[in-house]
Amino acid sequence: MDVILALCVVVFGSSGAVLAEYDCACNYNPQSPVFSTPSDTSLPIGFLNMSDCKPDAPSHSTPTFSAIQFRNQVLTVV
Repeated sequence: MDVILALCVVVFGSSGAVLAEYDCACNYNPQSPVFSTPSDTSLPIGFLNMSDCKPDAPSHSTPTFSAIQFRNQVLTVV
């Protein structure tokens, strides 16, 4: 019994809490287009599917478009 308790302490006691929180943009529509420039007249280079979440890039956002990190680039989504 003491061995099991000691094993539990070693296994569960040594794992520290890891926080990996960041601001993100999530899509709740069936699909949302992702543009390379903040213009909905340009062709989309990809899509966010329903329930997709991508990290925010707030320094590149505009009032109409949110900038996100998508495919190793900073891109915009409506």
